[in-house]
Amino acid sequence: MKNLKLVSFFLLLISISVVSCSKGTAGPAGPAGPAGPSNVQHTAWTVLNMAFEEVDANGDSLFFEGITASSITQTVLDSGLVLSYLQNPDGSIEEVSDLSIFLDVEYSLSTINITSYGIDLSNTYSFRYVIIPGTALISSSLRGFTKAQLKSMSYNSISKLLGIDGDKPSSN
Repeated sequence: MKNLKLVSFFLLLISISVVSCSKGTAGPAGPAGPAGPSNVQHTAWTVLNMAFEEVDANGDSLFFEGITASSITQTVLDSGLVLSYLQNPDGSIEEVSDLSIFLDVEYSLSTINITSYGIDLSNTYSFRYVIIPGTALISSSLRGFTKAQLKSMSYNSISKLLGIDGDKPSSN
């Protein structure tokens, strides 16, 4: 019984010592991180250079262009978002999903495949894509937006939100 009291006393003493220790003062703060989602990527505007592929069952000519996009990883496909934009000859910009009547864009690992139905977009239309990793979807400037909301935003709204510049299309 004496040993039990002695052990209990030492455990109490150790517990009090641990609880009463202070952590000390915090060290100096590190540099502030960059504003906005720094891991969002966007390409320059690129003038399309499509190739004739075939005539489909409806009699429409199909034109195709494959774009190598090494930043489109399996993680981006699973949890992130890729947005594509087409700049018309008049300078207006449309989200590619709005053009699904004549344009199909498929994203796969490191590749974007663009198929146009009946219209050769070569040398007159420019293409740009934006990659938003899943981790960026919870960053400060994107917090609170769903993927559907981001997809439905105009190019101007997305570019302001992400800090994308308004550079002009490149020529081939």
